[in-house]
Amino acid sequence: MGKRIKNYLFAISIVFIVIAVYLIRESAAEFSYAAVKDLEPINKNVNGINMMIDPRIEVLAALQSVSGYNEKYHLLTDRDFSYKNDMIKYFSKFSKHEAVKLFDTMSSINFAYDAPPYTMLYLSNPLSLKAKQDFDEQLKSRIGEGSLNKFSEQIKNFAVKTKFNEYFNKHQEFYKSVLDKNSKLMGDEDYIGYLEQYYGMKQKSYNIILAPMFAGGGYGPRIKSENGNYDVYSIQGTNSVENDIPVMGEKESFRYVALHEFSHSFVNPLTEQYESEVQSSSKLFDPISDKMKKQAYTNWETCVNEHIVRAVVARLAYIHAGKQEYDRAIYLEKANGFLYIETLTNKLEEYENNREKYKSFKDFYPELLDVFKSLN
Repeated sequence: MGKRIKNYLFAISIVFIVIAVYLIRESAAEFSYAAVKDLEPINKNVNGINMMIDPRIEVLAALQSVSGYNEKYHLLTDRDFSYKNDMIKYFSKFSKHEAVKLFDTMSSINFAYDAPPYTMLYLSNPLSLKAKQDFDEQLKSRIGEGSLNKFSEQIKNFAVKTKFNEYFNKHQEFYKSVLDKNSKLMGDEDYIGYLEQYYGMKQKSYNIILAPMFAGGGYGPRIKSENGNYDVYSIQGTNSVENDIPVMGEKESFRYVALHEFSHSFVNPLTEQYESEVQSSSKLFDPISDKMKKQAYTNWETCVNEHIVRAVVARLAYIHAGKQEYDRAIYLEKANGFLYIETLTNKLEEYENNREKYKSFKDFYPELLDVFKSLN
């Protein structure tokens, strides 16, 4: 009987030891989170726009840089600078982390291009990485809510395991240099005024995220706020490097990308409202499908958005930079396969000249769909 009691007590002590180890590990994780829960974007207000380096995008870039993502999509920068080398060197030893494996699997399916950074904007700071609100239906349709939740949990673990907060804080001066250099590209131009005057619509906030590790170009996600307005984003990657600092374009190209990405938040919701009318001209996708698919525009609805956004931004270039910039934009867009753009820009002149009739872009949008129908 004594032997049984001893065995029982031994078993109980083992259980307590296991629980104690678990609680210590959990406490350590909580401490890690508590130490960095105030980790915030490095930001600067430029003419009413929040320009920033966002830690959520940087931890994503760190994960992408040590995965097989760039081999598949070539969406990370090919420019050489110290920060890039630091990131790859620091995070390469974590290339076997479960978050990296999961991301490689998800990105092979349909979790690429704008989807990963879009997902990150739904999350809080890089170590808690809990969803601030439900993922929208567009994201869910691409990869599934379960996969999004699993990715969120794994990238949290990745951030804790790699001590991402230490890496981010160590590079504060670099981030400030990137902000200072790229904010000068905007000068005193009023991007918000350009957009809201042209569209006759407003957004809740405008945010430019500078992403040193991303390739040149941009993404234009939007996050719906409680009052129905949107926080709109232009996430812009590296075009060149000057004195070891990434530069996201020249004055004209930086403006063009920002206005383009912000414009998606005005145009895309309208296209969603007119889905059946949009599909009525879907045969127009056939002649341009090869070039469109190479740019990840795989369906007609996406192509309609891209055509309209590019047409508007070309007109904004004409209004605020002159005919030479407009002609250059049209030439480049046609070369990239947007064959219907000039017909749309001609139609937009009617909108510009009749603003008493068309108070907002929403009022005129059906006229643009008629352009596609006539071409069809």
